[in-house]
Amino acid sequence: MHPDRKGMFPIRFNDIIARLKELHPQLQGEDVIWSSWAGVLLRNQETLEEQIRLPPPPEVTLYFERQTQSEQQLHNVRHSLRIASELAKDQQDAIEDLMKAFEYSYLDLRNQLLEQKRNIKVYKRTISSVLNALTPIETASASSFLGSVENVNDDDHSNGESIAGDDNPDDWSDREE
Repeated sequence: MHPDRKGMFPIRFNDIIARLKELHPQLQGEDVIWSSWAGVLLRNQETLEEQIRLPPPPEVTLYFERQTQSEQQLHNVRHSLRIASELAKDQQDAIEDLMKAFEYSYLDLRNQLLEQKRNIKVYKRTISSVLNALTPIETASASSFLGSVENVNDDDHSNGESIAGDDNPDDWSDREE
């Protein structure tokens, strides 16, 4: 390349755009915006390298989407936290559903066990009543009364034979066989 009349080397427009994009990666925009900026810079070629390093002029800045890395990271973190929050809410809902199911199962099982406990009490009372009805209860007064009863001959039913002492094995030796 040869210098122009002012002694400047010709600058390609696309090289300026590439250099701007390289020096200002935090800016996001369409190619036409980068071209507008490059056009503003080409008006004064003597200070071009100096101007390339500066931020865009106000009339061009309006068209750029300024997203710094920290803004992008913050956006990504917010997005991730929204997703994590939704997942946590879904898990919390699932746990609540399980707790309700367990509570209903627990209450149902508890009610069944209480019913069985009541049934066992009824069965025990019934068995105790039957046993009491079948087993004579000998009280102290009954024992003392039985001790004072005399054995007498049953003249009406024995044909004159004495049956007194039939229940006493000591008396059986007198029996005639």
